[in-house]
Amino acid sequence: MGVAVLDAGLSVTATVPCPAEMSGSIHISGTKSAIVDTIFVCRSAPRAPGGDPAGERERLEDLLAIDVAKLRAGGVKPRPGDLRCLALGHLTRLAVAGLRADWDTEMATGSKIAKIAESMDQVADVDPVVDRVLSERNARNRRSQRELFEEMRA
Repeated sequence: MGVAVLDAGLSVTATVPCPAEMSGSIHISGTKSAIVDTIFVCRSAPRAPGGDPAGERERLEDLLAIDVAKLRAGGVKPRPGDLRCLALGHLTRLAVAGLRADWDTEMATGSKIAKIAESMDQVADVDPVVDRVLSERNARNRRSQRELFEEMRA
């Protein structure tokens, strides 16, 4: 995705979580597979708003938590695979922002893919980020349940 965006001279101005697979699908049911996709909102690079990829990089876990809240508000219960998909969407957006200024459209496709992957790897390792978001979410849920239980006892 990042290669196509950069080759087209675009930038990613936003990523949006979107339900994609039915959780009841035979090949999805009972697995940790993703049931959401990431929608990339793209604009022509010169008109795209500037941003601070480093600042957003530090907020990756917050961005994922926001995405989870949006999905839950829409009645979707995100799975670990969904968080991984959404994290990769954010990382792609950040990689595109970081590579756009010096992107060479004439570079070999394999080199382009390697450059995007390297840029994404420099930002964050997806699995630990997803694990932290899941553990924080579970801790918040346990805390909420404990608080409710204590309120009932009072």
